Amino acid sequence: PVLEYHLMHENDSFRIRALEVMARIGDVGRVPTLKDAMFLLPPIEVHRGIVAALAGTDDDAAVEVLEQGYNGLQYTEVREAIVVALGGVDRPLARKVLLRILKGAEDPGLRASTLRALARSGDLEQVAVLRPYLKNKDPEVRFQAASGILRLSTGAGAEEN
Repeated sequence: PVLEYHLMHENDSFRIRALEVMARIGDVGRVPTLKDAMFLLPPIEVHRGIVAALAGTDDDAAVEVLEQGYNGLQYTEVREAIVVALGGVDRPLARKVLLRILKGAEDPGLRASTLRALARSGDLEQVAVLRPYLKNKDPEVRFQAASGILRLSTGAGAEEN
């Protein structure tokens, strides 16, 4: 209850500190509270804190909330944080969400971040996903595809999280 109180406090520094604590705790029971906060609290710093706290739970419900946040929030910085967070969640659902994000990503920076997140999974099946992006017109996307394939093929994906 104390963390939830601070999460809804009018002072952003209280909110951010509560989110930092929640991220360290990784309590799955707080996912509904974090979901509500993601769509009610405005500052980008608060959103990034919510993303970190959700990623720390390593739970499918949190992955679903992260996907909803990606689709519902238009801030590129927050979307980037969501992609990075999903890349650190070792769950099949997180990889499926990243694939959906990749398919719809129009921004080359988000596309490159998503490729990097998929490569971090350590899942060799992602090589087939990365391969077509070797011919992308954006150099950062091509670089992330190539380095991701190298990382996965040498087994270095999950260790470099």
